[in-house]
Amino acid sequence: MDAPTATALEQIEVGQVDGVSSDDFATLLRTIRRHLHQHPEVGFEEVETSRFIAALLTDAGLTVRGPIARTGLYVDIQGTQPGPTIAYRADIDALPAFDRKNVSYASKNDGAA
Repeated sequence: MDAPTATALEQIEVGQVDGVSSDDFATLLRTIRRHLHQHPEVGFEEVETSRFIAALLTDAGLTVRGPIARTGLYVDIQGTQPGPTIAYRADIDALPAFDRKNVSYASKNDGAA
């Protein structure tokens, strides 16, 4: 499961999005979202999903740490200004269900959506 290549990802440096067009960035995010929707994995089985996300973060110049609880990962990003710490969290597991959408990015994994 290779990470998609996109112009925006190649231009992004840690903490730097100046110069990346909103269209390129929107295309990048759409490509990532559709890839994840096509390759869902249910809870505690998100091994390929975790690898995919780690590759994207690494390509963006971040140091990925983990695994935590087999498939979890995190990055530390040091800001350039003093201030409070902010943490973001996201679930990456799919539901054990069949994807009945008739779209190009529908799940390719039976029983996971």
